Amino acid sequence: MPVIRIEYDDSIVSDDQAHALAVATQREVSEETGIKDVFVYGNASRIRVGVAPIEIWVEVTASKISSPDETLASLRQRLGGWKTTADFPHPINLTLNLMNWKFAIGI
Repeated sequence: MPVIRIEYDDSIVSDDQAHALAVATQREVSEETGIKDVFVYGNASRIRVGVAPIEIWVEVTASKISSPDETLASLRQRLGGWKTTADFPHPINLTLNLMNWKFAIGI
């Protein structure tokens, strides 16, 4: 189950823009990985020093990604296409984190 974390500067990016980006990122990551359960957390940081307008971290189990470079390139292209279609004006920094995590659900 991929987890997407979005941090944005709310003095530049509106909450509506951040929400639209979150929905689009969830869709694109789900389609790219073939995994339906993709969760997104979006936050406007209270303290910001020298930050980009938008940072996205996609965390996914390493075994689900056969080629990290190709996956990152595809996600970059997908989000770039969405930006053009949605006329989204802000630059996005995208990081793909491959995780070797263990977790328990519903404790």
